[in-house]
Amino acid sequence: MRQERAERTKSALVLAAASLFDGVGYECTTLFQVSSLAAVSKGALSFHFANKADLADAVQSLAVKRASTRIRELRSRDLPALQNLIDLTHLIAHQRSQDEVIRACEKLDRELHAEREPRLSALWRAELHDIAREAERESGLASGLGVHAVASMAYAVSTRHLSADVDVHEEQTGLWQLVIPQITAVNSPWPLWPQGTEDFSPSVPSPRTPQPEAQPA
Repeated sequence: MRQERAERTKSALVLAAASLFDGVGYECTTLFQVSSLAAVSKGALSFHFANKADLADAVQSLAVKRASTRIRELRSRDLPALQNLIDLTHLIAHQRSQDEVIRACEKLDRELHAEREPRLSALWRAELHDIAREAERESGLASGLGVHAVASMAYAVSTRHLSADVDVHEEQTGLWQLVIPQITAVNSPWPLWPQGTEDFSPSVPSPRTPQPEAQPA
């Protein structure tokens, strides 16, 4: 019982930190703000996390775990590799627009780790490349088309910057309608769905958790 309560407290702190990192950034987030937003005492925060850097690392680890879990689910389905590639680009774009933990991780990578490839980017690039390689083995790619080129295109499609008023799923579906005929093998037996095979349409965003006014750490 005590361990479960401790895990709930730790989870609340990580989610509160993610909300603040996403909203105001790492530098302007304070430990007091995190504990206040999580409704947890400063002592409890110190018990779980020695400093703000530990919190940032926990947020990034949670983001990678969320992304990895959804990718495993997606790739476990019995679908052509090219369809999995399309679906993964929709999943990435959906998580980047709808999941504040994913957004916080991307923001932290930009603020704290400019010298290395961000964790999520590394994960997404590797998975897209692996799926593109599967499509090549299935003879699903157009003749002469390289795996790296297909994977790079898919990464660019899913991680491009869009303004808040753009329907990401609709925009990406339109891009795939143009791209699919160019990358698919002639006489491919598999129909491909540019909109993806899952519901990637934007959900109604939940109201952002009220946050304290930004202050320097």
